[in-house]
Amino acid sequence: MAVQLPVLARSPVAGNSPSSRKGRRRSTSYGLFPSDQRGVTLKELLQLRDAHEEISEAQLGCTSQPQGFCGPCVCQNTLQEGTWRRMNLHEVMNEVVLQKYCHDLRAFSFAEYLKTFVRPDSGGRIVQTFVSHWWGEEFCNLISSLQRFAESECIKRQALRLWASFHAVAILIVNAFLSKRLAKVYGAHLENLRGIDICVVILCNSAVSFCTLLLMLLEATCRRRQALEWSFWICAFANNQYELEHALGGTVDQSSFAIALRNDFLKSMVCVIDSDCTIYKRLWCTFELFYATYVLPRGGENFQKKRLPIDFVNADGIISQGGLSQQVLFDIKSAITQVKSKEAKASKAEDERQIHDFIAKSTTHESLDMTLKEITKLGLDSAGLRRRVPLIFYFFAPVASFTLSGTMHWLLLACHEPDRRFRSFLQFTAATYAFLSMAAISVILVLCFSSFEIKWKKSALSGPEGGSTPNLTPNSSHFSDAPQDDGWCTPNVTEFRVRISLPSSYTRLQIRVFAKAITYTFVLAGPGFLLAPPLLCVERFDSNDSRIARGWLQFLLNLRSLWISVQITYACAGLCAGIMYFLVRDSERYTAKAFRGILEDVWL
Repeated sequence: MAVQLPVLARSPVAGNSPSSRKGRRRSTSYGLFPSDQRGVTLKELLQLRDAHEEISEAQLGCTSQPQGFCGPCVCQNTLQEGTWRRMNLHEVMNEVVLQKYCHDLRAFSFAEYLKTFVRPDSGGRIVQTFVSHWWGEEFCNLISSLQRFAESECIKRQALRLWASFHAVAILIVNAFLSKRLAKVYGAHLENLRGIDICVVILCNSAVSFCTLLLMLLEATCRRRQALEWSFWICAFANNQYELEHALGGTVDQSSFAIALRNDFLKSMVCVIDSDCTIYKRLWCTFELFYATYVLPRGGENFQKKRLPIDFVNADGIISQGGLSQQVLFDIKSAITQVKSKEAKASKAEDERQIHDFIAKSTTHESLDMTLKEITKLGLDSAGLRRRVPLIFYFFAPVASFTLSGTMHWLLLACHEPDRRFRSFLQFTAATYAFLSMAAISVILVLCFSSFEIKWKKSALSGPEGGSTPNLTPNSSHFSDAPQDDGWCTPNVTEFRVRISLPSSYTRLQIRVFAKAITYTFVLAGPGFLLAPPLLCVERFDSNDSRIARGWLQFLLNLRSLWISVQITYACAGLCAGIMYFLVRDSERYTAKAFRGILEDVWL
């Protein structure tokens, strides 16, 4: 049973009571409750949503005018006038949070409420992810976006490659035992060994596959439960809405937003983005992205330089993981071309002036716009590639491996003349190892590009290994080598592209994916090639009186038939998984999304 958040009665509280936060100074507030401990877990956000039905019900009619104190209507960006919608963050804060949990008689933030009344023993929660968003979005969409992100972060820790390895080893053991038993049944004649019942082999392999998939699903379920404890820094809940001057701190560099981003325990930053890229039209959101991409990598007097992975998500999924429909991706691509940070707005004119002045000390708005576009474009490119990757791994790799091994197998069986068979084998082996050399060259190119990036420290944007998230690599920089008079370095992304001709991060990502696909192909087909040379040598120099040679020939043919059955199993399983993936790729059902996420994360 879910724990309900206790609603506080509106009884008078003395000003010096521990439950009252009125009249405190900023230093006292953040001294007692530091910014890096003002995290709100996903579980607590879900409890807040589920405790109030009015948050989830579409009961508000959209208008084209701002709704006063409740803030702008979400329909100005995503919905048509007259559409029924759910409560946005403005309305949730003013009609739910500030009325039932953090009313003016106590005057504290929602994070302080959770620390005092919900988890008094454990205290604050260390912030793991900083959330950049705008208040006009539907609150339920915000929670869904953060839920998708937290589940994705936890599922990344799942040892899916370990389960895949376990599956492959289990199949080999089952096939070895099965092949040995069938050899006794069919006898020791080579002609009968070629007629091993493939259906029995595939049935046993299917049982192993089912057990492995079941274990993977159980582990994935446990990992998703861990997502409930993932903590977020959300300005609406971390800042005291009755003492907003504490959050601003006099200067934007001392604001609670900047302090939270400088947190040593912070792992990532997530941007909740809609099809209109509204966060780029809000100046505080632009400042947060600017601070994460420009200021943090350079460090400062009171903090060390750091680079945060930046993820773009919405209620449908994580953009860089291809969890969005093609229409949404197209809308974001169209909206990002219109980004102009200079025209972004804030609620207060003084905040606008300070943020614009702070940005002007470091770079120009045009350069910042280019950086924001590059970050988002990389996420969209990664999303497009991610949507094609299952086709590579579940179709290209199994079919190619089965074709290579099968061709070699039937080539050796069909050729009766030793000399002709030996020449055909040499030709096929030469073509095969030429193909293998292509895979090796691809891997070498990826390593060379990485070394170039480390050597010159000039790469702009790159995704992590596997291409799942757009972020800034530890060796990349947007800045020129020589600092200016004011101590800042100016961005030179365009200048870098002219001076050094390196492939884009998207190209490197493509090379990495195809290199992994080719490597995977030869992992499946490789043992078949290792068996062929000794098999040919034994067959070529065989004599009728040599029992040892006949024994080796029988053993090698047995292994070769075994490996062909493995190729058939992988090809069939891969094709079935690929077909199922494309059937559920755009489905919105939770089970379909869970299945899709597991398939995408197996080899990425």
